[in-house]
Amino acid sequence: MTPSQESFPGMTVVNRKWTVELRDTLLLNTTYTIDVTNAITDRNEKNPLENFSYSFSTGDVVDSLSISGKILTAENLEPVKGMYVGLHSNMEDTAFTKTKFERISRTNDGGEFTIRGVAPGKYKLYGLDDANRDYMYDNPAEAIAFMETIIEPSAESAVKYDTVYTDTTKLVIDTVKAIQYTRFLPDNIVLRSFKSDSQRQYLQKHERTPNKLTLFF
Repeated sequence: MTPSQESFPGMTVVNRKWTVELRDTLLLNTTYTIDVTNAITDRNEKNPLENFSYSFSTGDVVDSLSISGKILTAENLEPVKGMYVGLHSNMEDTAFTKTKFERISRTNDGGEFTIRGVAPGKYKLYGLDDANRDYMYDNPAEAIAFMETIIEPSAESAVKYDTVYTDTTKLVIDTVKAIQYTRFLPDNIVLRSFKSDSQRQYLQKHERTPNKLTLFF
């Protein structure tokens, strides 16, 4: 759920009914998104309901912009599954280490992600393998990813084409339909995840001699 809450929502499923219980106070004039990704499947064949999410607002406006892309492991370019991806409107680099993500999503099996319910503005984008689920980088053992440039989400009208065949075996085309849709940008972001080489250092002892102080780690 984004924005994140101090107490994680309770979720129950009975037959075909899915209930989400919110356990925190909601912020005013804020768009909330419950992102299920591919967790909902049909009972018989387990086919997933692809990229399902539910959004609502505590104000008069539902923010509807989104950004999407994928995360790859830097050393071998393999897709990263289950990594959190988040936005900060705070442009300071320390925001990633001191404050929680403002909007979050998570990568699917193919390393792909979509952050929904984004308001117009400028953001920095980060990826985080968040082991303790606090939505900020506070452990050097956690893999991270980041985008060097600032992101400004936008939308534009676009056209996609759907081909209808009269004979699918011989690929005989009947008609080609032009379908209007709204394209949300950027939609082709590529982040590369890595782990920091730096390790935590601990003071072992110190020595003082004239004009010199020596610290041992």
